[in-house]
Amino acid sequence: MGTAQIKKGAVTGKKVKDGAIRARHFATGALSNADGGAGPMGAQGPQGPPGAAGGDGPQGAQGAQGAQGAQGAQGAQGALGAQGAQGAQGPVGTVGQHGFAISVVDGAGNPATDVGSFTSIAIGADGNPLIAYYDTTNTSLKVAHCDNAACTQATSTTLDSDGLVGQSPSIAIGADGYALVAYYDTTNTNLKMVHCTNTACTTFGTPVTLDATGAVGENPAIAIGADGLGLIAYTAGTPSWDLKVAHCNQTACTTATTGTADATQEVGLYPAIAIGADGFGLISHYDNTNGALRVVHCTNADCTSTWDRTVVDTTGTVGLASSVAIGADGYALIAYNVLSSASLKAAHCTNTACTTSSAPVTLATGSVGLSGISIVIGRDGHGLIAYPDENSGDLKAAHCTNTACSAATLAMLDSPGNVGGDPSLAIGVDGRAIIAYSDATNGNLKVAHCSSLACIPYQRTG
Repeated sequence: MGTAQIKKGAVTGKKVKDGAIRARHFATGALSNADGGAGPMGAQGPQGPPGAAGGDGPQGAQGAQGAQGAQGAQGAQGALGAQGAQGAQGPVGTVGQHGFAISVVDGAGNPATDVGSFTSIAIGADGNPLIAYYDTTNTSLKVAHCDNAACTQATSTTLDSDGLVGQSPSIAIGADGYALVAYYDTTNTNLKMVHCTNTACTTFGTPVTLDATGAVGENPAIAIGADGLGLIAYTAGTPSWDLKVAHCNQTACTTATTGTADATQEVGLYPAIAIGADGFGLISHYDNTNGALRVVHCTNADCTSTWDRTVVDTTGTVGLASSVAIGADGYALIAYNVLSSASLKAAHCTNTACTTSSAPVTLATGSVGLSGISIVIGRDGHGLIAYPDENSGDLKAAHCTNTACSAATLAMLDSPGNVGGDPSLAIGVDGRAIIAYSDATNGNLKVAHCSSLACIPYQRTG
């Protein structure tokens, strides 16, 4: 057919029968310029092998933070670190309460001694009791410094042994924190004083005579006035039988100004003293002429110029032994014995000077209080009275049930034997009463520490 071209549209399906034209009919290249239509797409060949990995693309932006995962298991405990430095010391704690206890603090195990008469107790600056007392065996003045608040043991020191000295001592803690002890010098019939120079009273100044005017100084009673100086009430003996006072001129009381507070017939026996709510002394004492209980109220700090004098009770023979304390209401409460009925009574003053008082009340009967009475105001504001029962020889206590002490709860503290003489009371730093007293049977100085406000043995209340 050569190279001649067939015109477009010259050959159609109507003109060529199927199979009429075959490849052999065309010379090579005969149809090179022919414009045939696209054939159908063949089947997809097999996938070729993967190409080589391309290079890393640029880092994309940081995605949002995912939710927090669950907490993992606790790891093993690490090794113990080095101990830190010791911290500062904490504040002092409150004093714990001791239980009821009775202790012998002098004379134990020595039947040849007779100590512990005429006791007087105060709470020292260290919080431990300090007891002044008379050593009958050695006719000397002694003091016992307790080793703890309950006074289960104590250290004793002799303060004066020059002659027959030390009967009826009275102790108070001065403004310098050291004790003052007033006492009677029987040999010279004088009032004497000794000033301790440390808390335990194991060191002390030279004893001094405060009053040597006649026969003076029996049964002294001391308190520290509002001026910080000692005030002492005592008896001027024969021939006057007056109530006298000595006001210390300095803290150590090496000298004193003296005066007569009551000279109405035979008065001033067995005085007791307290400092009233007005800062002035209040003194109860026995009127031997009338067998009556009397009170003197000082009108100034030294109590040597003017006084209020009042008869409190004249029913029977009353007031031979008395003790006075200032109540929670600011008025004096006086405990005293009745010799004619052998009973214990209380009188409540109704003003500061005690020129008026409520009717005296009998608290206990049966030969009580003849050899000493002591009263303090407890933490509950009620009076607590220690006294001996002469019939049984027991030491007993009466706890007032109200401020005026119109009634009292009684308790037996120590028995048997002749115990309970010359009791002296104080309220300890633990809020409980502590009582010094004489065991005449064994010649010992003893101490009872209360465990309740009412001082009922082995009871813890309040």
